[in-house]
Amino acid sequence: MLITSLVAYTSPFQEAFADELTIDTTNSNVFGHKYMDQLTPGGIIDFTFDSSSSNLTLQLGTYDIDSNSEIEVLVNNQSIGFLSVTGNQQTGTASLSINASLLSSANTLSFVAKNPNFQWGMFDLLLSVDTSSPPTTLSIGTTNSYVFGHKYMGQLTPNGLIDFTFDNSSSNLILELGTYDIDSNSEIEVLVN
Repeated sequence: MLITSLVAYTSPFQEAFADELTIDTTNSNVFGHKYMDQLTPGGIIDFTFDSSSSNLTLQLGTYDIDSNSEIEVLVNNQSIGFLSVTGNQQTGTASLSINASLLSSANTLSFVAKNPNFQWGMFDLLLSVDTSSPPTTLSIGTTNSYVFGHKYMGQLTPNGLIDFTFDNSSSNLILELGTYDIDSNSEIEVLVN
């Protein structure tokens, strides 16, 4: 075998497309596969965004989502659900909640196509602080009357972790709380710092 010429070039195909999102700012770009001249042959679109100590809401416009499992949405590799069905070659909207317990200092929001060859699209992505979420900041001497937990009164905590913040105190503190369905002494662990 004789090679007389070798040329290296960048492939037009990539496994995942990446972009950034800023909380409370709409990203009005168009994303997807075979939608408005967009190609995502690997079937994965990743967005990075900075940390938030609050629950977030993701809202976006969608196109040609034919089934309720066509596009899965993940935050830091944890599923938060699927995009809503739009109907064939129709537009729609989707809204998903992101629990603060899934977030870290640097975050990735991923859209993963079940079949990378299907046509689909999305636009006008907005991450915003979920103002309907209970506060996760505790104030000394003030009762936080919100409900927290997993599969209790509509609350879901997929990774089993709820973080609260509170200001430093020079005095010893006592935490008082109501509980429900704690079946063993080791079911729920409380940690400070």
